[in-house]
Amino acid sequence: MLITILLLFVIFIGWEFFALYYSLWSWNESELIGRLFGLPIGEYLYIIFVPLMGFGLYELVGELIKKNEKVH
Repeated sequence: MLITILLLFVIFIGWEFFALYYSLWSWNESELIGRLFGLPIGEYLYIIFVPLMGFGLYELVGELIKKNEKVH
């Protein structure tokens, strides 16, 4: 799972830098916590935590399905 998250992190950070370079979007400076290497810190957190929540939800649903199959 860690390798997958690192791979996603690299891909999405690359996309963020591409989009920033070509001015595909921008951020309101007054709403940022701060920047790290030119990107808002929130973007890094988003790229890390969204896949983690997805994997967690996937595991939870899998466990619930297994539990339900044992009952029936």
